[in-house]
Amino acid sequence: IPVSQVGFLSADPRILFVPLPKSIVEASGLETFPLARQPERWEEAVLVKNDASNFGRTGFRRLTESERFLKMDRPALGQLFANFASSRGDFAFSKNGRFIGLLTDSQHAVVIDDFLASAIMSLGSGFETGQNATTLDRLRNRAQQLPSPVR
Repeated sequence: IPVSQVGFLSADPRILFVPLPKSIVEASGLETFPLARQPERWEEAVLVKNDASNFGRTGFRRLTESERFLKMDRPALGQLFANFASSRGDFAFSKNGRFIGLLTDSQHAVVIDDFLASAIMSLGSGFETGQNATTLDRLRNRAQQLPSPVR
């Protein structure tokens, strides 16, 4: 699939996404997940390793510094499988299979309740070095303004 642009997630500009037309998603056979727009409705999150090799579950709560992030509870003995250790890039789902977001480190997840872009960068023939450098500087400044626990 040729990628002509990437988006930087509005909730956390450190996260990139590739907008795909619905026709490509349907033709590819990729499985999509509905978004968990109110993740606090569930008591626990199911965490899945970013390579899908393992999973576990844990409680969570909204981060007091920003409602855009969740703080994962330290699991009680037996809540996470013995060889599961959460890490940056792992996926968080509700127990009914809705996508909550991505772990930005081993203890925090950004809530992705919409794929809004804070910036879009064109690739290929539309790539403009100067404009993209300015965009990256602006996004770096935004990332530095994220709450200190998730920076």
